[in-house]
Amino acid sequence: MSFRHCLYLFLAALTVALAPWASAQTVRPKPLNPHMPAYPAELTDTGQDGDATIDVMVKTDGSMYGATINAADHPAFGAAALAAIQDWKFQPGQRDGAKAEMKVSIPFQFRAPFEQKINAQAKRKVFVTLPEPALSAKDYGQELKVMTDAHPFYPRSLIRSGVIANVTVNFVVAPDGTVLNPRFYSPPRVDLLIPTLAAVARMTFEPPRKDGKPIYVESTTTLHFEERVPTRAGP
Repeated sequence: MSFRHCLYLFLAALTVALAPWASAQTVRPKPLNPHMPAYPAELTDTGQDGDATIDVMVKTDGSMYGATINAADHPAFGAAALAAIQDWKFQPGQRDGAKAEMKVSIPFQFRAPFEQKINAQAKRKVFVTLPEPALSAKDYGQELKVMTDAHPFYPRSLIRSGVIANVTVNFVVAPDGTVLNPRFYSPPRVDLLIPTLAAVARMTFEPPRKDGKPIYVESTTTLHFEERVPTRAGP
């Protein structure tokens, strides 16, 4: 018997041996119209991120039933995910080439809106609609007095990176001296977005007045980011 003939017989035997495994191929159901849940209103301005997992049975016609919350970092995340999945349709799963009913677990990620993260850190509404136009710094005609200055923290993600940056922020000083509606003069790198806005939101000023009337005034500040290297104590 030639080597080629032996090899042919070996491959034929291997094909027969593997046939049961090949025929047991499983294709998982796929969502056809996934509707992503909105961030829960219950967690507005908490700045909380989280995940949730929903278990559901998908029938052979692509419809589903028995959706339940498998896990959730907060009950509101689970409820929002469960509500969103009710209208989903699926491409049914298959076993051995035939449609089959299957249980699937669907993960959801919830990320707090950017502005809400700043509101959470400041513990107040930072982004609002002003009841009246703010005066420009030029029209105000005097320097705003800083009562609490901005002290940004250097992001952990940039430690030992050597990154040094100046970030300029425009904002409005409210009649009570707090900062509202901070916005970037020029967008910085992503690592500095929240540290910058959070630091500016914590600033306070002497309440602005013009002709004895409380007013809103536009202002600008520049924050400096540089990693502080601990100084070594002397001998």
